[in-house]
Amino acid sequence: MGTGLGDWSVADIVQLLKTGIKPDFDDVQGSMAEVIDHNLKHLSDDDLKAIAVYVKSLAAVRHKVERRGK
Repeated sequence: MGTGLGDWSVADIVQLLKTGIKPDFDDVQGSMAEVIDHNLKHLSDDDLKAIAVYVKSLAAVRHKVERRGK
């Protein structure tokens, strides 16, 4: 099972950084929500896009997802 932002588009990441809403319409919580509310949502679209392009350029990290209770 994939994890992280690997399947997200640059536009998906920009939307998250601007609104706190993920592509699946869930929202971020906790300290990330605070970062968006107090800081990131005030950046220009060009700045948010630059951040998203940078994030997409990073090597993917694979995490094994284990199901418990089965």
